[in-house]
Amino acid sequence: MELIKSSNCASLGLLKPSALNAMTEDSSEIVQVDIGRRSTFRGSYGDRYLTSDDFRNNRFGWNGFFDVLDEVDAQIGLFSLRGGGWSLIGLTDENVQSVVAALVRPPLSQEWPPGAERA
Repeated sequence: MELIKSSNCASLGLLKPSALNAMTEDSSEIVQVDIGRRSTFRGSYGDRYLTSDDFRNNRFGWNGFFDVLDEVDAQIGLFSLRGGGWSLIGLTDENVQSVVAALVRPPLSQEWPPGAERA
């Protein structure tokens, strides 16, 4: 998925090209982007962040993810992708032209990339 590989998203920028390739090329899923209000996604992911230690502690990119959701309430895209043991929850601009933030869960056997923040 070219959208992911060409992203300026900070979380995705921490990943090696091999990790991005694993996510995009090893995935058998069809990626569907849902468009919704930032405030709706902020409520849903804010609740999951507060109530699920596993969800919160096994992903990085929270600061950028919430920064985007806290901007002026407007439309934003949301998608998920799994491949090669990696999991990604991404936010796109409303036109689905760029990934603006992402939560990334590496495989359990993989060390977190340098610079990835823990919750």
